[in-house]
Amino acid sequence: MTYGGGAFGAGNVFSLTKGGMLTTLASFNGANGANPYGGLIADPSGTLYGTTYYGGTSGSGTVFSLTSGGTLTTLASFNGSNGANPEGSLIADASGTVYGTTTAGGAFGGGTVFSLSDTGFAVVPEPGSWAMLMAGFGLIGAAARRQRRVAT
Repeated sequence: MTYGGGAFGAGNVFSLTKGGMLTTLASFNGANGANPYGGLIADPSGTLYGTTYYGGTSGSGTVFSLTSGGTLTTLASFNGSNGANPEGSLIADASGTVYGTTTAGGAFGGGTVFSLSDTGFAVVPEPGSWAMLMAGFGLIGAAARRQRRVAT
């Protein structure tokens, strides 16, 4: 991401190939956020999640998602009471809830720790869940083969 520049001067999200091809994926215009700060996180579907320091409905920053198809969605706007000016990167837990911090706003003006659920953040099952799934498929396959042999 860039803090400034882009189509509206308020920053953008870009990709860079190994060959050096730079592509702008989305530009911020103030209403959808401005001046992105911190890193991006990605879910398994390729949707990116991040924050902007300014912009949104109150000008105090946003949390956004950007699909691999280029759709930029504002998931939340900060208004001072719920925090203002997020700087750090987001993290997500196993249920898909996204967490972050702001540097200002909140009850005493010193920032907040926030969480957003129902963001669409897709979660990859834990390795143990995959192992159980694969073992289950194996058992079903073995039982099906055994039934066929017994029936013949």
